Amino acid sequence: MPALRACQAGCAMTRATYRFIEHTIRHAPEGGVVFELCCVTCPETSGGQAVQVTAQDWALKHTAAHPEHDLFRREVTDFARVTRD
Repeated sequence: MPALRACQAGCAMTRATYRFIEHTIRHAPEGGVVFELCCVTCPETSGGQAVQVTAQDWALKHTAAHPEHDLFRREVTDFARVTRD
């Protein structure tokens, strides 16, 4: 164990103190909410909309124009803020 002896002779032991701080994550209303509908049959999307009805209206019109496109993925994005307690 020569490596261990060398380390013990030349290394200084350091100590660290850690302080754990509690955090909370909450919805950030100032960030708003974004609604988007994505057609599963083709690559078209409603684009990000601030109003849910606008995205839904796009999907209804898209299905009216392409009756076989009747399945959509809904994406709702909101924003969160982390704060220290």
